[in-house]
Amino acid sequence: MPARTICRCCTDLLDPDTAALIAAQIAEYKTYRDTIAGANASLLTLQAPYDGSGWDALQQLSDDGQTALIFAFKNDFSDGRLIVRPRGLIAETTYSVTSVDLGPLGDARGELLMQEGIELIQSSGSRAHILLLRAQ
Repeated sequence: MPARTICRCCTDLLDPDTAALIAAQIAEYKTYRDTIAGANASLLTLQAPYDGSGWDALQQLSDDGQTALIFAFKNDFSDGRLIVRPRGLIAETTYSVTSVDLGPLGDARGELLMQEGIELIQSSGSRAHILLLRAQ
């Protein structure tokens, strides 16, 4: 309970738009926190600075392979692209792919996602990308 009390005290100091934005981000996190709590994590790139692309990508996959989260971070401010290839998806299952920032990106079979990957483009704005893959 202390954390909840601290949050309530802090939100009194924020303007209403900022408080609403924080509340929306917390609500978004709650939609996939159960996946994170029970997921197996694996790196999808070499860790920077060893990866010449300047990207770090981590996947968290639920034990049943029905849900995956991909967190990708561009380590510098340069423009760039990265193709992330999820691992451990169910090949014959169709997954909906959603970007936390951009919304729905489309649907694809697990086999295609693992082979062809998902392209991330960094040109401006946040250098962090979060993808949610859910079996349909």
